[in-house]
Amino acid sequence: MTTPRIASRAPRLLTAAAALLLGASALGACSAQPGIAATSSYTGLDGATHSTTITEKDLQRAAKDLKPLNWPVAKTLTLLVSADLIEEVSAAQGLTVSDEQIDLLLNDQVGKGEYSAQARRAMRATYLYGVISKPDQGGIDASRAAQALSDIKRINNAADLEVSPRYSNARPWILDPSVAEPGSPEPGARKPGAR
Repeated sequence: MTTPRIASRAPRLLTAAAALLLGASALGACSAQPGIAATSSYTGLDGATHSTTITEKDLQRAAKDLKPLNWPVAKTLTLLVSADLIEEVSAAQGLTVSDEQIDLLLNDQVGKGEYSAQARRAMRATYLYGVISKPDQGGIDASRAAQALSDIKRINNAADLEVSPRYSNARPWILDPSVAEPGSPEPGARKPGAR
């Protein structure tokens, strides 16, 4: 009669520990930078490297502020990642919008309230991109608008973008006028810059 072999607990414990370690490292790989929704780096019109980091906290606050617009969080992230580029390219074509005008637009589109800096950035990007993508509606002539759109596309195509897997469908180069423009203002509401 053979005696049953009793397996040592050590190999089983080692196997279990290895499985836990492997699982933990796989989960950790889901986000190289916990708390960061996206980072972007691009070479601007001035030849300098510009970097943007959007934290999940800032993104969630902006999404909450802009909730009445019914934008998906991924759209808000796309706008925030692209905001500096859109503002730089627009300014190069002589198109700017003041903080007061953005506040008016937010009040018209979202309602009166206090808005985060990130919500203002997203709304500024939305407004500027809407103007350059629809030059026939005024604000910028067609040739300058075409140049701005071309610059945005060229720079975005060369940009280094890292998006958290949680928001991975947000891509700044997918901006299109129908997505970037907020709903039309209420009857009687003023567009920024209108007097």
